[in-house]
Amino acid sequence: MANELQAISVMLVFITVAIGLLIPAAWDELDNRIDNYQNSPEVRARTMATVRTLWLFKILPLLVLCTLVAYLITPRSVSIVAESRFAVWQFDLLATLFVLVAAMLWLAAVVVGYTLVRLLHRKRALDKYFAAK
Repeated sequence: MANELQAISVMLVFITVAIGLLIPAAWDELDNRIDNYQNSPEVRARTMATVRTLWLFKILPLLVLCTLVAYLITPRSVSIVAESRFAVWQFDLLATLFVLVAAMLWLAAVVVGYTLVRLLHRKRALDKYFAAK
């Protein structure tokens, strides 16, 4: 179990750094009001390229990575929960950390998925906004 936790900790560092770098960029783009964009071909192309790059090459791979790692460690954490007994003071620290890491990865996948859905809605809204002008 300690070897599994060490391998997963490397992935957790990578996922945490990726989330820390990519999610704020996506949320900054989502915070821009649509009517703040000028309707010139250059602005339209740059805005659509930014949104496309964010969701296709940054957020979608991050979602796949978070979901894949969470999926891979979920069976082990379910077996840990099924085989262990509840103890407030005397518990297995590694097993508890393993279960908490699995829960955190699923939560990270939900947040990244929510960001991806918002970016796709933003892309659709920008398409409508630029088509109407």
